[in-house]
This record gives sequence, C-alpha cells and structure tokens, in this order.
Amino acid sequence: MRRQQTLVAAGIIFFALIGTTVQAQSLKAFEIDKDHSAVVFKIKNRGISFVVGRFNDISGTISINKRSRPSELTVTAEVNPRSVDTGVRKRDRHLKGKDFFDTSTFKTIRFETKEFKRQDEDKSKFELTGVLTLLGKKQSMTLIYEHLGVKTMPDKSIRIGGQTSFTLKRSEFGMNHMIPEIADEVTVTVYLEAKLSAQPAA
Repeated sequence: MRRQQTLVAAGIIFFALIGTTVQAQSLKAFEIDKDHSAVVFKIKNRGISFVVGRFNDISGTISINKRSRPSELTVTAEVNPRSVDTGVRKRDRHLKGKDFFDTSTFKTIRFETKEFKRQDEDKSKFELTGVLTLLGKKQSMTLIYEHLGVKTMPDKSIRIGGQTSFTLKRSEFGMNHMIPEIADEVTVTVYLEAKLSAQPAA
C-alpha cells in the first residue's frame, strides 16, 4: 500500500514538472526593437533642476502566453551603458567613466524577470519581480509593467508594446560620486516595442 502511495506521489510530481515545462515553453518571445524602444532617466541636479537622459541601445525579449489578454508575461532586457545620451558630449564622457557607469569594465545593465503576477484590478498590468544587474551588483526589485497590446502590422509582422517606470538608488550599486549634489535617487521610465521572433519550422 505504501509502495502504491509512493508511486502515485511520484507520478503527480512528474506530471506537474511536465506541466511547468510545457507552460514555460508555451510563452511566445518578442525581440525588443531598439529603434522603437527607449530607456529614459531623470535625476535631480543640485536640488534645483533635473538632468534628463536616455540609453539608445537596448535589447532583449518580452514573452507572453497568448496575444489576447495574456495571463503570463516576462521581460528580459539589456542596456548598453555606452549608449548613454544626455545631449551634452562632455557629460556623457564623464558618465561613461569610472565615477559613474565605468563602461570599460561593465558592458551591460540587465533586468531579468524571475516571477510575475497579473494585477487583478487591472488585467493589463503585471507585477514583475526580477534581478537588476548594474556595475556588477545584483539586486532584487519589483516593478509594475503595463502591457499595451499586440498588433499585426501592414508588413505582417506581429508587434507588442509596454512600459514601466520605477525609482532606484544609485548608491545601492556603488555609484556614490557627487551625492548629494547629484541626487541618489534616479527615476527610470522604459518604453518597449518588440517583434515576434521567427518560429521554428514544424
């Protein structure tokens, strides 16, 4: 009897694992289009104004389980810190140096979703918990991501869009230069558009 119970339990675990694998594989990946996406930041300067900038080079994927009202959504995004652009070349060179992004050592800023939860009160918004890697330091963070929809374009490509905004403290990643003249807190807004990846032939 005990042996039968053990076999039944093992079978349940086995099929549960299969279900988890199939669920993960069922997510459709859309590749982020950097020409139609932006990572924009603003930071308070000397307490009286803001410096605004953006990163021009972003890549990664948005994955969903279905096009109409998805219940599962994940984002993996990488930003090239050398693409920082505040409209002032001298300032951009400083930002790329060791005082800030140290781009000669750290080649990417990365966010990867580890858990997701659709917000019940708004089915277009997802709570994404993941890991942000900046200056080689990893930190767990949770953000609210708004899914803006999926659309088939005139060229028959299928595209998806979304956005999020969050605040982080640069000191938590070891970027302490010029605090408090330049604020510790940075507000980041991300606008994403992505194209459905080519599906393998059956």
